Amino acid sequence: MNEVAPDKVFSIEIEAPIERVWEEITKTERANKPMFNTYRRGPMTPGSTFYCEDKGGKRVFTTGEVVEIDPPHRLVETFRFTWYDDKPTLVTWELSATSSGATKVVLTHAQLDPASKTFRDIQKGWPTILGLLKNVCEDGNVPIGTRMKYVMMGSMSFVLPKQTLATNVKAGG
Repeated sequence: MNEVAPDKVFSIEIEAPIERVWEEITKTERANKPMFNTYRRGPMTPGSTFYCEDKGGKRVFTTGEVVEIDPPHRLVETFRFTWYDDKPTLVTWELSATSSGATKVVLTHAQLDPASKTFRDIQKGWPTILGLLKNVCEDGNVPIGTRMKYVMMGSMSFVLPKQTLATNVKAGG
């Protein structure tokens, strides 16, 4: 039986209105710069499947299902990296407006196996994503160094495991 790790909770305050932050977190069919420049595809309705893909839709990096959505305050969804055989986990985004007009974002990642690769990767992944979310919502873009990394990552996608190919992910493989 796999042990379940305590929930991992990450938070950040963003100097932007809650609606702007919500829009960035939930946008579909456009580059999501804070989320490693992926494109979220799939409806934002409970029970619907989504895929976070490269621009051309050839590679899928994460997938999940929308569990709950309460704009602009709460989004709950399952989460799975396509290149690992780890079981899906649960991610909850909670947004609240502060008295100064900023937005507090609390991200909780639950149902994690402490021995999983997912558990290992989210330790640095979510703080990076939240920091980039802050950059985009406050300044309009991610830093130039991050943009350069995205170009390099895109040019090297051919080295990714076959299980990230959209044809494999969407076929259930």
